[in-house]
Amino acid sequence: MNRRDVSPVSQAVSSKNDGVVLVQYGNYAETVRRFSEGGDETYFAQRYSVDVVERLPRTYGPTTVVTVDAPAGEEVLPSGVRCIGLPEVPWKSEGAKAVIASLRMLAPAAAIIRFPSRPIVDWCLREGVRVFPLLADSFQNSSLRERFRSWRLARVLNDSRVDFVANHQLDSCRDLVRIGVSPKKILPWDWPKASRPGDQAPKSGPATPGLLTVAYAGKVIEAKGVGDLIRAVALLNKEGLHVRATIAGGGEIEHFRGLAKELGVADEVELAGLVPHREATALMRRSDVVVVPSRHEYGEGLPMTIFDALTSRSPLVISDHPMLVAPLENDPAVSIFPEKDAPALARALRKLAEDPAHYRSLSEQSEATWQRLQIPLMWGDMVERWLSGTAEDLAWLSRYTLASRNES
Repeated sequence: MNRRDVSPVSQAVSSKNDGVVLVQYGNYAETVRRFSEGGDETYFAQRYSVDVVERLPRTYGPTTVVTVDAPAGEEVLPSGVRCIGLPEVPWKSEGAKAVIASLRMLAPAAAIIRFPSRPIVDWCLREGVRVFPLLADSFQNSSLRERFRSWRLARVLNDSRVDFVANHQLDSCRDLVRIGVSPKKILPWDWPKASRPGDQAPKSGPATPGLLTVAYAGKVIEAKGVGDLIRAVALLNKEGLHVRATIAGGGEIEHFRGLAKELGVADEVELAGLVPHREATALMRRSDVVVVPSRHEYGEGLPMTIFDALTSRSPLVISDHPMLVAPLENDPAVSIFPEKDAPALARALRKLAEDPAHYRSLSEQSEATWQRLQIPLMWGDMVERWLSGTAEDLAWLSRYTLASRNES
C-alpha cells in the first residue's frame, strides 16, 4: 500500500525533520548482503522483517537502521536504506547517549525503537519526533531498583504523544500492564507463520528404540538454561537411559563444551553453533523432544522456538519461566519443570522416553495449542500503519489493542 501522499512522515519532508529511523539489535547490512547472496535466515521471520524495512524508503522517504551492540560503521544499501552500526549496548548510559547522538544527527520525523529505553523515548518526545516502542520483552521487577526503573519507563510510555506501545505476544503485553502501561496503548503483535503443526503427522514416540534425542535452539548461555539441560542429559545417561542433545545457537560454546566433558557426556552433547533457521527447525523435527529451559533471570518473551517446536510435532518441555508458563500452564501439549532443576528436567524427559501414551498425547495436542497462541496483528502491517499515521490507520490499529480484547 502506498500512503506517501497522506503520511505524516512524508509530509514532514518540508519541515525540519525527515524520514524514519529504526533502532535495533543485529547487523542489518550484513543480513541484507547475506540474503542477496542466497543465504539463509538465522532466526524466524528475519527475511520478512528485512523485506518490510527495505521497501520503506519508497513510501516514507529516507530510512535509516541504527544497530546497537554491532560493529561500528556506516553504509547505504542498494535499497537506499542507510545503516549505522554502534558498538555500545543500549542498557548502559553511554549506549543510550550514542543512539541519541545518531538520532540528533539524523533528525527523523519518526523513530521505531525495538527495545525498551526510557532515555531514548524521552528524547524523541522532547524533540518532537514521533516514536513507536516496538518490543519483544518482559520486565524484571524483583528488586526495588527494577520496580523504580519499570515505573519510570511506564510513565514515559503512557505519554499522550506515544500512540502505541507494541510487544510480542499476549503475555509480554500483560507484563507491560503489570508495570503500569495503559492497555489502551498496548498492541500485541506476531510474525506471519509459514507452516503449522497440521502440515505433518503427530509422532508416536522416540524414533530410535533405546535412545532419546533432544533439541535446543537459542542463545547458548546459562540464563537460558543450557547448563541445566546438559546436567539433565548427564543424569539420565548415568542412570542408564541413553539421551543425546543437540544445542544450536551462538554464545558460550566452549564453556558448555567443557561442562559436558566434565560431566562425562561430551559424546552425547553436540554444540552445533549458530545455524540457519531452516536447519534449526529441521533439527526439531528429527529430534524426539524440544526443550526450552530458560531461567527466570532471562528477559524472555514468548520465543519463536515455542512455535517452531509445536510445528515440529516433537513434544515440548519448558521451564516454569513466568513468560512461558503464563500462556502454557496446564496446556496438554507441553511438560513443565521448575527452573534450574536439572533432576526435574531429567524426570520430564524420562517420562517421554518411557511412556508412549504421554509422548503421543503431547505431540497430538500441538496443533490446538499452536492455533490458540496465534495473534492477528502482523509486524509489517503494524509498522506501515503506524508510519502512515492517518486517522484511519491509527483507528485500525486501535482495534488490536489489549484493551480491545477486554483485558487489563
